[in-house]
Amino acid sequence: MFKQYETLQHVLSTVFVIVTLAGLGIPLLFFVVGKIIESFSSQRTYEFDAPIQGRMGQLGLETWKEVCQAAGVRRSTLDLLRQGEVDRLRLKQLRRLGEGLQLSVPDLLRLVDCADFGRSRAAMSFAATPTFWQNLQNLLSPKTSES
Repeated sequence: MFKQYETLQHVLSTVFVIVTLAGLGIPLLFFVVGKIIESFSSQRTYEFDAPIQGRMGQLGLETWKEVCQAAGVRRSTLDLLRQGEVDRLRLKQLRRLGEGLQLSVPDLLRLVDCADFGRSRAAMSFAATPTFWQNLQNLLSPKTSES
């Protein structure tokens, strides 16, 4: 009779251990898979990595993570810029990326070869003058209050 209780105790303790490990294992598995995916995405190279890395070198930023921290954006936002997918970014995100790389929004767009972003062909025909770029830069630059 005591042998049966002892066996039942072993079975229950084994089930408890399995349930505990499963409870810890599932979140741990998601964490590990996420880290693996993150490591692969940080090793990818995109079309506009070279000019962005050139700017990073000028500023002393060594990693994409440092750029994200300086700009206050997520990695996926920076990846969109690296891919040239500027049309999927909001103006606020472009401003933050520009601040992180110490560039105005127009200069940031030129960096990733998207200087014509948001303009119709008709507007491009007469607006591509040097004063246009200065006006656009003044419009998009953050305002500073002078006291």
